[in-house]
Order: sequence, then structure tokens, then C-alpha cells
Amino acid sequence: MGPGEGGLSGGALDGVRVAYVVSRFPKITETFVLYEALALEELGAEVHVFPLVAHEEEVQHPGVARLRGRVVRPRIGAAGALGLLLGQLVRAPLRSLRAVLAALRCTGGSPAHALRALALAPRAVSVARAIRAAGCVHVHAHFATHPALVARVVRELSGVGYTFTAHGSDLHRDPRGLRAKVLGARAAITVSDYNKRFVLEHAGEDLADRVRVLRCGVDLRRFAAAERAERPSAPGTLRVACVAALRSVKGHVHLLEAVARCAERGVDVTLELAGDGPLRAELEAFVGDRDLEDRVRFLGAVDRDGIAALLERSDAAALTSIQDAEGRREGIPVSLMEAMAMELPVVASDLSGIPELIEDGVHGLLAPPGDAEAIAGALASLAGNPEERARMGRRGRERVAQEYDLSENAVELARTLGGFVRARG
Repeated sequence: MGPGEGGLSGGALDGVRVAYVVSRFPKITETFVLYEALALEELGAEVHVFPLVAHEEEVQHPGVARLRGRVVRPRIGAAGALGLLLGQLVRAPLRSLRAVLAALRCTGGSPAHALRALALAPRAVSVARAIRAAGCVHVHAHFATHPALVARVVRELSGVGYTFTAHGSDLHRDPRGLRAKVLGARAAITVSDYNKRFVLEHAGEDLADRVRVLRCGVDLRRFAAAERAERPSAPGTLRVACVAALRSVKGHVHLLEAVARCAERGVDVTLELAGDGPLRAELEAFVGDRDLEDRVRFLGAVDRDGIAALLERSDAAALTSIQDAEGRREGIPVSLMEAMAMELPVVASDLSGIPELIEDGVHGLLAPPGDAEAIAGALASLAGNPEERARMGRRGRERVAQEYDLSENAVELARTLGGFVRARG
């Protein structure tokens, strides 16, 4: 069932204007924000996007243009920012004071959070004004860090309630101030049971009724098993896709080491890496040092159509994430859902919410984070057994269709937000 089919609980968001507050937009690595917003629009909502940081990327996913006219970017210089703040203080001193106190509670005593909140104050004022001008009746923030903090401040300045979604590193790295954000929200949404437990551990078990699990999803119409090229590799060979930003938390170096070990043992594994990031030069040097140039290809930033084409020509997908030194870790990566939707078996880390998506030995193979030997063993196992790859792939598609269908999850989000809008009215 696609969006809008079968009835959306009486049209929960028909004609409703919803503000999305995000750090940056569009961002090639955050497909879940773009396509969730578009799915809500298919269900009748009108989504306005408020990025907190001016940001543009050369490669953009299809669909960005559909929202471009309702993306309100920061364009305030130093003088304008000062004028906004002074004007807000003069017009509504008590409301401004409440907003300041709310922001401080959301920083949880962190000096770094407090400085960032101060820097974002003019943007919060301008977002509050723009939300009122656009007629938005609800704010949804993606990420539990500064977007949720700004949404909390906007509530004090404009009276418009908010929800926020906590994903991965935004939640795990520094949860100080989390309780204040959850208390101020109509609901806090997490993408996994693991994240819900984390929120309650740090924000308080008494907030359990405010925290809801609503999983991210994948467009099963775009990432369809029927679109995969029927060119299975011969036994003993494996074409692997990895879709992830080139950052330490994604664990690429361990995957590359696993490919090198497979090569040493005569297992023919080739790897295509879709994504860019600060570790690209370091990873390319690793590939050169281990003589993997004929086995590893860096594709750079790739849009959604390019990702689908990559998955079509692959036998498996891998994402060997780790928890980094600062506590960053995955939520549940959408790139794994996309691969599974196209009936690819996956090799991934037994970490955070990932086992909620992938059952080891059923939909793919899980390895301990950072264990290159275990990753190499998983790749070799898949390379040697095309029939098992196919079985895992079919089960993976079924798994995603059951709980990670973007259309169905967007309906649930619309019902959730629509319930708050109706209650407010």
C-alpha cells in the first residue's frame, strides 16, 4: 500500500503545515529526512524545512527540488542577528526569558552545548517568526542535538509544539540535556528499541509514555527486488557494496582489512564504496598499501538512483560500523534497509539497533564491531554459497517489508503528528 492509499485515519495531516527543523538540508547522507518529508506530503501535509546551517552539496538526491520552494535558509549577518535578538527582547521580554531558560536546560550544563545554543539564538528567533508566518502548526526536529534544542526554544517563542526524532550519534555522543528536550516535546521518537532504552536510561524512566519507537523506512517501490540484475557471481567470488559516509564510525578500515584478508586466502571479493568524507585520503592510502587497487573502487557521493544501480550490480552489501572514541554509533542504517529491500544479504556489525533489523544467519551475517577476521569470514561464507545468499536476500526483503516500509511508517508518523494537531485544536 502506497502513501495515501487505504485511508489515513481520516486524513490526519490533510492541508496541515508542518515545520521540519534540521541541521543541514539537503544532505546526501540523510535520505531519511528528505524522503520522510516527501512521504508526509504525499499524505496531504505541507512541509516547510528550516536548516540551522547554510549548506549546499554538489550531489543531491532526486526529490530535493520538490521541497526547494519551502526551504527557509539562514541568511542573517551579525548586525541582523543582533537586531533580531534585541527586537525579540523588547517585544516579549517574559517570553524571551522563558526561551533562554529552556535553552539552558536543554544544554544540560555542557559548556559546548551552551555556546552552540548562544550561536543559534538568532536562528531560533528567525525560525519562530518564519514558522508563524508560514502558518505551521507543528514542528518536527530531526536529531536530538541542536535541532531539538531549537525546536524547544521555538515552542517558547511561538507557542507551536514539537516532536523530535533521535537517530544515532546525535543521541549517544552526549545525552546531557536530553530530559529537558523530552519534557518539552509532545513526543520523542526513536528509530530503534535500543535507542528508546538509551533515552529512558538518561532522561528518566518516568518519561516512558513520551518516548515512541517509529522506525525509519525505505521506499520499496524504488528499491525493488525485481530491478536487480540477474548476474550472480560464480562461487568463490563476491561483489560487495558499501554505502556510507567516509567517517570513522562507519568502520571502513575494518571492511578494507577484511577484503585484504580474503584476497590473501584466494577469495575473490571486490568492493565499491559509495560515499565521501574526511577519511577518504586515509582509506585510499590504506588501499594502496595493501595492494587492493584492483579490488576496491571509491565512487564518491552518489545520489539515490546511483545507489540503486550499485545495489543492482552487487551480490551483497556491507556496513561494518563501530562505536568511536567519542561514543558515536549507528541507529539503524537506512543503507542496510535499501540493500535488503533489493534482496541482498548483508554483512554488518552486531551493534546498537542493527540486530533489530538483521537476524544473524537469517537476513545476513553479523560480526563483532571492529573484528576484521570475523568480517572476512562472513564475506568468504557468502562468496562460497550463492544459494544461501539468495535465501538470505529473500528473507531480508520480507523483513524490511514487515517493519521498515517508508510508506507504512510515514502513515504512522502522520497519525502521530495529526493526533497532536487535533488535540491542540
